[in-house]
Amino acid sequence: MKTQNLLKTSLLAGAVALAMGFASSAFGQTILVDCGADGSILANGSPTSSPDINGNTWNNSIPSAMNVANLKSTANSATGISLTWTNVGSGANTNPLGATAAPGLLNIATAYQDAIFTTTTTPGASFYLGGLDPSKTYTISLFGSRDDSTTVRYTTYTVTGASALTPTTIQTTGLNVGGTGINHNIANLATFSNVVPNGSNDITVNYVVGAGSTASFGYLNAMEITVVPEPATWGLLAFSLTTVMVLRRRRS
Repeated sequence: MKTQNLLKTSLLAGAVALAMGFASSAFGQTILVDCGADGSILANGSPTSSPDINGNTWNNSIPSAMNVANLKSTANSATGISLTWTNVGSGANTNPLGATAAPGLLNIATAYQDAIFTTTTTPGASFYLGGLDPSKTYTISLFGSRDDSTTVRYTTYTVTGASALTPTTIQTTGLNVGGTGINHNIANLATFSNVVPNGSNDITVNYVVGAGSTASFGYLNAMEITVVPEPATWGLLAFSLTTVMVLRRRRS
């Protein structure tokens, strides 16, 4: 009996470890990128330090180092994904934004208070994510913001993988756009879900000045990329969790 209990305990521990491993894989990786200024361009431009106040690792795409060869996940793991700019836009700037100015994980002051901007409708600014896994899909959320009560500014974002997704436009700037007395975007993201890489395992991101703008500026302050595992991983997770439940029931 003692031997049987020991065996069941070992099996349960193994199943739990397996389930936890698959759970980590199933929920995928999250990547955060600060797109903006640094001290080499603007004295008050600040790359985001890691870990941030939430314990997350950031990547910085800044004028002194625009391209990132191997993006790290929020858990500080190398992802093998690269970020390469093909058109860097018009420059970098800083934003005199408030203490809360971006949604979710992007609400880190050094990330949302500076941006890479473009002043044109075509071709705008663009980069691509390379080294992607064709068996996975990707969710890409883009945040743009700039404080100004006297103009209205929109940015239109386009993401292209195996196919081009419908462009998304957000208002980055304008009187009370973020609420009474808040003249910058604090909540809206351009989010593209279930993006499949193209045949070169790339995804391209482009942004331009949006229609209706009274000042010709478009912005990208920060970006969040989520790696979504292939469906088979979810099946393995379900199997592992079921095994844990069965073994626990037998023990009791």
